[in-house]
Amino acid sequence: KHAVHLISDGAAYDEGQRLVSAGPKVFALPHINAAIGVRGPTVALPLLTHFVGHAASSFDSLKANIVGILKNALALCETALNRGCLGPHFEVVIGGISESLGPNAYVVSGCEHQGAWSITDVPEIGFLPSTPQTAAFYAHNLLGKFSSSDDIDPATFGIEVLEIQRSATSRIGSFAQLTSISALGIETKILRRWSDEIGCPLGARLMSHSGVIGALSVNSLSIGDNAVTVPAISTSAGPTTGTSSPSYSPEGA
Repeated sequence: KHAVHLISDGAAYDEGQRLVSAGPKVFALPHINAAIGVRGPTVALPLLTHFVGHAASSFDSLKANIVGILKNALALCETALNRGCLGPHFEVVIGGISESLGPNAYVVSGCEHQGAWSITDVPEIGFLPSTPQTAAFYAHNLLGKFSSSDDIDPATFGIEVLEIQRSATSRIGSFAQLTSISALGIETKILRRWSDEIGCPLGARLMSHSGVIGALSVNSLSIGDNAVTVPAISTSAGPTTGTSSPSYSPEGA
């Protein structure tokens, strides 16, 4: 009821899922008490963060104008973004404290095959990106343990989810980062570091993960295997179709 939590990894990888570099995929926008997560070519992260952050005067005004802001950013950055192996495709998740709604999070996709330019409000739990396999996995493992997202410790939950995703897809790596936004401000910290090496496949030293998460009876949206967004929303969520990072080369958020 009081915060939005974004959980992400730090791996940028190539088409062979070899680690190219490591860095954050979620960035603070302190002047509007929000944070932005971007997935797509690594060059997209600072470019889109710059244009979004400098176009915003409040959380609500940013949400009202986000599609136009991202379209303008794409037009200015398309040449650079085209250097990614899958072209200038990206997804953006923005979470923060809305002036009218309180804790709020939403996703905008710049991918034509994923409903480009639609705004998808994120419910209490959201994963990104979504595949039939991950959707089935989360439905089987996350239904029924918690009555509310307020019952979940975001750090413990985030590590569990990222380890399961890492074991299942080998697209998670380098480090796990938690970014929390509340009315008091923004806090971010590293929860775990993995021993992935530059130039080697992600999870090359991966040991099998035996942890299990009990199911969540909260409203959940499957949006991911690269990151998880856990916003606690104080009003009922709107339409659901969400995000936090796809598999581009190197990978974004």
